[in-house]
Amino acid sequence: MKDELFNPKEDREISVMGQILIEETSTRAAKLVYEATDYHRDLQHTILKLGKYINTEFEHPTKKPFRPSPELERKRNRRDMGFALIFDYMMSTGLSSVGDSMRKLSIFEQYFDTLNVSDPEKLKTIVEDLQGGDISSSLEFIKSAQPAEEHSLRKSLQTQMIIECIEMGLESYGRTVKQLKAFVPKEGEEQRQSQRLVGALVMGQAAKEDARYRNLFDQKNKEKLVSRLSAFFVPKEAPLNLILKHGFKGINQLTDFQDSGLQWDVWMDWELPFDTYFHASHSVFTCPILKEQCTCNNPPMRLTCGHVISKDAINRLTINVRNRFPRHLRFKCPYCPKEQNLDNAKSVDFHAWTIPAENEDEEAEEQVKFLQFVE
Repeated sequence: MKDELFNPKEDREISVMGQILIEETSTRAAKLVYEATDYHRDLQHTILKLGKYINTEFEHPTKKPFRPSPELERKRNRRDMGFALIFDYMMSTGLSSVGDSMRKLSIFEQYFDTLNVSDPEKLKTIVEDLQGGDISSSLEFIKSAQPAEEHSLRKSLQTQMIIECIEMGLESYGRTVKQLKAFVPKEGEEQRQSQRLVGALVMGQAAKEDARYRNLFDQKNKEKLVSRLSAFFVPKEAPLNLILKHGFKGINQLTDFQDSGLQWDVWMDWELPFDTYFHASHSVFTCPILKEQCTCNNPPMRLTCGHVISKDAINRLTINVRNRFPRHLRFKCPYCPKEQNLDNAKSVDFHAWTIPAENEDEEAEEQVKFLQFVE
């Protein structure tokens, strides 16, 4: 084919088959060039979009998604906050003696009034007795206080006492039988629990290794019981305990952002960068009317009927009436026909734990405190 195309010495005509081959080859080559051009154009467009996204969303060097550790010693406000966190944790867990020692050794005593423990000495006695296997002080408190969950608490205390006796061995056999006789179960779950306790007593200390009774000897049962009894003396759960609980559960999700490098502001004060299942301690409220999250400027407002909506929702519900009648402050709740007064709506504050102000007269707005969340 080369000779026929480029050999000037011989003036020969190209055969019909040669012409057909050349045309087909040229057509295929042109088609291949067009396809390569289109592919290169699409690839270049994709690369440009990716580069633009990288320049917009990524930092160099990669920014860590953790806020630097706060300095608790140099700045007085942070130091006071750190002392108050530890003090609240001590008082809410029954370690009142440690909290009192910390109060005496610290020069920032005025900042340690964040928790109002009703009877710290009684709380200390109950916690120490429970840790030592004695439930008498707890039963006395339940008998005098008569809480709504008295029956449940009494059964939990008796169960814990029986488990403590089983762990002590044969020398406490008579005491264990006495506690079992006092355990008068009702039908259903309590009766099955009583049967399990009798079975654990028959097996003795070997029940701790048996799969049927192993969960009865879990140390967390005692901790939950202490927490339930402490809730009667402490108006809320200690913030340090909440921080630890949320941190242990959410650290795995938070560390996933370590290698992402995205410029996400993941250390905002009012929310976390991932979903959490701690609904009992969730501090974000979304208005059911406007479907917007409430903020400091738009706080949730509790009406006299008990329904909670945002402040902007109340303003929108009353704007038409107030334009015509400026002194008319009444409106109807969107969820019930009960008439409301604008002055009776109270701001709901989800951040109950704060350092008290030096001058209490500065608090101009009445607030409803959500002091305790029950899990």
